[in-house]
Amino acid sequence: MGKPPVILIGMHRSGTSLAARLLERGGLLIGRRKDPNNEAHLFLDINRWLLTQAGATWDQPEPAAQLAEHPVARQLAERQVRFMLRSPKAAGFMGLRRWLKDRTPENLTVPWGWKDPRNTFTLGLWLRLMPDAKVIHVHRHGVDVAASLKARADEHLARMQRLVPRLRWLFVCSPTAFGLGNTMRCATLVGGLQLWGQYMRQAKGWMDRLGERGLTVCYEDLLTDPLTHLDRMFQFAGIKEQSASRLKEIAGGIRTDRALAYRKDAELAAFADSVTGQLAEQGY
Repeated sequence: MGKPPVILIGMHRSGTSLAARLLERGGLLIGRRKDPNNEAHLFLDINRWLLTQAGATWDQPEPAAQLAEHPVARQLAERQVRFMLRSPKAAGFMGLRRWLKDRTPENLTVPWGWKDPRNTFTLGLWLRLMPDAKVIHVHRHGVDVAASLKARADEHLARMQRLVPRLRWLFVCSPTAFGLGNTMRCATLVGGLQLWGQYMRQAKGWMDRLGERGLTVCYEDLLTDPLTHLDRMFQFAGIKEQSASRLKEIAGGIRTDRALAYRKDAELAAFADSVTGQLAEQGY
């Protein structure tokens, strides 16, 4: 048997990406083949598949949590996930040499794990497959999350304005070839904040159940006091102890100005003042 993994959950990619990048610098294997968000293709593909089977998407994630509750669906999903973890596709996560030796990430003897916001809603199934896994929840202020999601949606719609007139016949051939919106739910600050609240409630529920196998990290605290929280994360993840100089080196380049960035924008600050109840419900 290998080491139990460290699974990162949380809604906002900047927060989990920063934590994953720092853990990786400290020695956690996050994957050889990753996307620009530092998410391993193996686990990203599996999570996407799980959501699809449940009729869920990352911005409408609730049905994914129900997949682990239905005995027949759960058994079928677990069987397929185990198959995927033992398939040659796992070499993209482990590296060819490790895959030839261990054949599946579950046999790894080095600290390892992965990040994906979808983990927040597929965690029930992952914990059935890997019951000793440790979980890190990284959260960020809801207004900053909503603003980031809206900016991404606006950017996608602007791109579609340029592309759709040239791709009309592609839609005739394949109605699912492209979408007008990356996610219409997050095209408004209100919608993005509501989705953030769902992820926060789901993640907090897991933290309450996991006890010592769960660690909560506030993104803003990580930015303003990285050495303290780096040490916490490394100890939790089973990464060997780092010297103070090495911790400073790992934390190099962290932008402290990204903490509570919404305060620098009058419109976002006014929005934050209008949703104080929703923010307070999640501890902000």
